[in-house]
Amino acid sequence: MDYDDSNLARTGACSGPGLTAEPSRLVRLRTPGGGAPSRPAVMNGVVYVGDATGAVCAFDRDSGSRLWHRDHSAAVHPYAAPAAVAVGSGRVVVDAGGRITAHDAHQGELLWEIEGFHVRPTIADDMLLVLEGLDSLHAVDLASGARRWSSGPRFDGAGYGFLQTRPTVAGGRVFVVEGFEGNHVHGGLHAFAADTGRLLWGVESDTTACPDDPACVEDDLMVAPFHPVYAYGLVWTLRSRDHAEEAATFEFVGADPADGSPRHRVADSSWPDLEADEYPAGAPVFTPGAIIRTSSRRIEAVALDTGIVRWTRSFAAEIVGTPLWAGGTLHTATADGALHAVDAETGSLSWSLTLDAATSWTPDCGEYDEPETPFVLSDGALYVCTDNEVLVLR
Repeated sequence: MDYDDSNLARTGACSGPGLTAEPSRLVRLRTPGGGAPSRPAVMNGVVYVGDATGAVCAFDRDSGSRLWHRDHSAAVHPYAAPAAVAVGSGRVVVDAGGRITAHDAHQGELLWEIEGFHVRPTIADDMLLVLEGLDSLHAVDLASGARRWSSGPRFDGAGYGFLQTRPTVAGGRVFVVEGFEGNHVHGGLHAFAADTGRLLWGVESDTTACPDDPACVEDDLMVAPFHPVYAYGLVWTLRSRDHAEEAATFEFVGADPADGSPRHRVADSSWPDLEADEYPAGAPVFTPGAIIRTSSRRIEAVALDTGIVRWTRSFAAEIVGTPLWAGGTLHTATADGALHAVDAETGSLSWSLTLDAATSWTPDCGEYDEPETPFVLSDGALYVCTDNEVLVLR
């Protein structure tokens, strides 16, 4: 299964072993339309890739041969991103920039389609979750394409400003964060009932007394625009803490999925010591007993119980997206077109590889987007998006 849909809790854990040694086998996958590919989806040895023309292709993972191809160019807006794909329950769902289509995963036969600019399709059992603009979340029946529910208004009656990323699903709930923009109109974490779409609770920006000094001025707390993670029975977000005139600090907060109340906070003295050109760069990743955090050019493992930094690994270029891990190995990409593997227990570098293909990876994003990890990790292989093709590295 692909990372996004098989790990709906979004902990960063992926199926199969990690790549402990530098990959030596390469397969190139290119769609007929060419151009930038989407982040692929992988299931049962088949790789599904969309492109900027709206096409979706199924490839054999081992040989690279194309199994089938479907063209959706007529539905694609000229400024649309590469067609996003999701796979599960025998279906391949394609967001072709103006239309959602569902296909049989084996033959590519069109099963149903929905008009409209729905984005970030996510398969959760027998339903499909999609965002529509910044303020709507919908659930669609995966078999028929019929709409099951749509999200209602925010708990305060205002409009949402959803982060344009796949939602997190766990314990019968769908968790979505909002983006962050300069006027602070949007921001926060929301939980919806997965069966009905009912808003269960919402948490937005907050002000609280400084936890380290009861006599100090109040701190402004804001949920950072990275996807939430469900781990250890809590839903986790990265939160910024603005204290008086000082630079903002950051902490991980685990909230009760039933009502959103904070239950666990992980912060340590080194997190505020970011260099002037550093910043949080991804959502938390959970390995046994530790939280992996990224800040511009470094990855750190922080003990979940004490908040003490276990190890730090630095890179020459900025990290792009949230790292993924499998089999005790963390995998990450940097903006100089390189891939890296790090031992999740010790932080030692296992290998680094600079690709011989053009990449436009960047940690920069808009107010309602988070940097996307430019690869998928599944069953001991990396599926890497370059500017023109997907590379399968094993």
